[in-house]
Amino acid sequence: MTPLKPSLDDFRQLRETGANLIPVWTELAADYETPVSAFQKLNDGGPCFLLESAESSEQIGRYSFLGAGERIEIRANGREISIRENGGDFVTRPLADDCRDPLAEVEKIMARFRPAKVEGLPIFTGGAVGYLAYDMVRFFEPTVPAAPPDTLGLPDMVFLITDTLVIFDHRFRKLQVVANVFAEDDVSDEAGYAAAREKIDAIVAKLAAPLSVAPFSLMTEPPEEAPKSN
Repeated sequence: MTPLKPSLDDFRQLRETGANLIPVWTELAADYETPVSAFQKLNDGGPCFLLESAESSEQIGRYSFLGAGERIEIRANGREISIRENGGDFVTRPLADDCRDPLAEVEKIMARFRPAKVEGLPIFTGGAVGYLAYDMVRFFEPTVPAAPPDTLGLPDMVFLITDTLVIFDHRFRKLQVVANVFAEDDVSDEAGYAAAREKIDAIVAKLAAPLSVAPFSLMTEPPEEAPKSN
């Protein structure tokens, strides 16, 4: 059985502090795994992310974060917002007249969560990860001219909140597999803890599987193309 932190008793105590989002995790050696190889193993075609960090152009950051197991996905096109929860269908509606911009919707959703403070994990153990397109600037700088015609068909904003996270600690060559338990899901302590264990075990099993990927050559020169003016 995979050892977990916190223990079930400590988990119960954390729920009594008023926190409604409690991380449960295990730790593994990362000597034979990289963030990219782990991402390949965990990417099943659903929403996921890989966040890398760098302190300078020549020094890698301490942590890498991989998120999978979608809880909430938030998208926006102009003043139209689409939200999907727990793998359901997107619910699309216009922003309320008094809503200043789509980020306000993200703030409302994030206000649901009161994460527990625990030792042994980095400051980021889950949250909204995504992007804002350049066209979003018009919500914050109204003087910017109207956007050109949309030729890509991509959302102006996408944010993903995941239930599970894999954290690479490059300093200590270890990884932490985290499953966040949301107390508002109306389950008992035992059921929430057991569900977290099941998610962690599933990720550990995927990480233990072999990965066969052909090496990517860095010696191939890209084709030269004539420069084009804007």
